[in-house]
Amino acid sequence: MARLRAELRESPSLLPALAAVAVFTWLAADQAGYGKTIWYPAGLILLGLLAIAVVALPRPRPSRPTWIAVALLGAYAAWSYLSITWAGQKDVAWDGANRTLVYAVVLALFALWPLRPRAAAVVLGSGTLAVAAVGLVTLLRANGADSLAQYFSEGRLVEPAGYVNANVALWFAAFWPAVVLAGRRELHPLLRGLFLGSACLFSGLALLGQSRGWVLALPLVALLALAIVPGRARMLVVLAIVAVVTAAIAGPLLDVYDASAPDGDLGAALSTATRAILLAIAAATLLGAAAASLDRRVSASEASERRADRVAGALVVVGVIGAVLAVTAAVGNPYTEARDYWNEFKEGGTTPSAGEARLTGTAATDRYDFWRVGIDMFADRPVGGYGADNFQHEYFIRGKSDQQPRYPHSLEVRVLAQTGLVGALLLAGALAAGFLAASAALRRHRDLAAAVAAGALLSVAYFLVHGSIDWFWEFTGLGVIAFAALGLAMGLGDGRSAPAMRGRLGRLPVAVALAAAALAAVSLTAPWLSERYVRQAGSSWRSDPDAAFRALDRAASLNPLSPIPDLTAGTIAVRLGRLAEASDRFEAALERDPTAAYANLQLGAIASEQGRRVEALRQLRRAVALNPRYNVSRQALRAVRQGRRIEAAQINRRIVRATRARIGIE
Repeated sequence: MARLRAELRESPSLLPALAAVAVFTWLAADQAGYGKTIWYPAGLILLGLLAIAVVALPRPRPSRPTWIAVALLGAYAAWSYLSITWAGQKDVAWDGANRTLVYAVVLALFALWPLRPRAAAVVLGSGTLAVAAVGLVTLLRANGADSLAQYFSEGRLVEPAGYVNANVALWFAAFWPAVVLAGRRELHPLLRGLFLGSACLFSGLALLGQSRGWVLALPLVALLALAIVPGRARMLVVLAIVAVVTAAIAGPLLDVYDASAPDGDLGAALSTATRAILLAIAAATLLGAAAASLDRRVSASEASERRADRVAGALVVVGVIGAVLAVTAAVGNPYTEARDYWNEFKEGGTTPSAGEARLTGTAATDRYDFWRVGIDMFADRPVGGYGADNFQHEYFIRGKSDQQPRYPHSLEVRVLAQTGLVGALLLAGALAAGFLAASAALRRHRDLAAAVAAGALLSVAYFLVHGSIDWFWEFTGLGVIAFAALGLAMGLGDGRSAPAMRGRLGRLPVAVALAAAALAAVSLTAPWLSERYVRQAGSSWRSDPDAAFRALDRAASLNPLSPIPDLTAGTIAVRLGRLAEASDRFEAALERDPTAAYANLQLGAIASEQGRRVEALRQLRRAVALNPRYNVSRQALRAVRQGRRIEAAQINRRIVRATRARIGIE
């Protein structure tokens, strides 16, 4: 207890930071924080922790770069809120602004009250082991599940995030801190063994995901790790052990993907892969603990460790050159191969399926088309963009593929297309100032503070690099980990150079901060409760339709920007045969969001069912104009043009079938 009290005196923000880690773990285990009923209450808890810190903790005295980073990210959140005024889908922009606010809250919580090195290592290490526990529990639950469809999609592990690439990003947000901490002599040998075993677990889980973005991001972040982590030789040894262990079990892990073919046995393949991973974790943990115990008994001078780092650096250079020569010998001219790969990527198309090589196979994907539309959007509105998270409607009109992406699958494209040049400068400035603040810890070379800061920055770097070709910003569980890691590293950069924190904030600053927190809490609470009422209505309308409609009315009043409550009410009314009420609800939805093509489609179907052919044609033409490639709308319009009547309930059934077919459900 005496040691804990001393640590809390040195690092008074340790308890709020650990509480935040518990929230991050909850998000990681539950869709990586994607669902609104998940991340909104988590955001409120994090906002509450920041409010407690403002009132109870000493007055923060961070460096100028830290203040700039926190202020600019807060300004980016404010700009996202302002974008609601010009966004086409205002409710979506509100969600996007609220998510950015949560990221700003997390950065402030971890950056403004610096943790001392040991406390920072506790926070980073506990978060890493918590993600490892989430991964291990997920793997074991999948093995015991009656149906693997919940856990695997086309032979790739999708849980707990529900999206394969977000899963892999979750594992590798924790992988790099695990690797760094496994090589630190300051830690207990058992802990170092656990971190090494965790790194092997994360690597194995990533192979079960077979993310091609991971293959591209991994070497880039690895090179950054070798450049910034103190004790390069130690980390290289850890990486080599992880690579050897992963290579030893790669066969059974890759077989899981192939076993998802119609004639495969996915359950048996998963069972074999799980045994391989568990054996790998056990072996790596024991080996790591034993090696760490021996490491403690061997003393090495700083000069010898520096020589070892130089040798390690030389080996890396030789290895990179050798890899380039090997690739050249295997595939011929690397430039030609890269050009062909890029051309295949631009062409787009169907991604590989079971039985086809995924990690080294075709580059087919529709991401290039997503990016093209996003860049066109930026060109149209370069200053402010189209509004936070406003992408899907524009893609419906401008896109060429049959996909229906909500987001452009790239952080850079997202920021430019949706918040324009102003938003891009604010976010880029926040990140640049944050890395500058954290660099002070890296300049201390070999101590624990530098190592923890490096491990945290590698977690941020992976989020940014892989997120450049995917939509991780919208997974709040990934975003809060990244910004907490950045704030932790920034605090370590400030921790020894900034004056000691003394006193409390004055009454006026505290009052202003609490008033801002109260306003933010309202902004987070209203859409969360609205979503809860929508879900309540969706699950109870068959047994009590009137109660469901009352719940949807409450949802609409809580979120006046969203058409979802009225769209849901209209759909329920169609299912109940109340066509007049359904028409009123769909019209109300269009008043809130004129781009809601689904409302036009249903209004057209209702008009056709009631014999109002002219009105049906008008509504259906509008639905097709808003989403030109959506087959259900096009088929409905064709039918009415040919003189046939369609029914709203029939359209609902077609939508369900089309949706199930698109996501691969029989």
